[in-house]
Amino acid sequence: MERERLVVGQADGRWVSCPICWYPRLERASASERVRYELNPVGIHWPAVDEDISEKGMLAGRGDRTISAGIRDKLPAPEEGRRIVETIDRRETITIRLGDGRCLGVPLRWCFARREI
Repeated sequence: MERERLVVGQADGRWVSCPICWYPRLERASASERVRYELNPVGIHWPAVDEDISEKGMLAGRGDRTISAGIRDKLPAPEEGRRIVETIDRRETITIRLGDGRCLGVPLRWCFARREI
């Protein structure tokens, strides 16, 4: 968890991050509540704040779907998630920043992997 972003890494080296404001219960949680989480086959659960975030939902750019309409208005339109705003070539990773606020990290080894016939 970064200051304003939720960052989730995957075992294969990929990662996804999104603005913490997409998840108001987590945004309002204290630092001690945020560090107490449970991994499950679908995603992450924070028992102290009763927040569940699926890996699939983060990758798809879906914020909290149980929140009030007021915060839903702050979430980006779905088509924004399809627009690449910037790509950053780092030493071992390419970072892709999307129009909806998500960032995706992909190891360079994935980009240059050879196919075996």
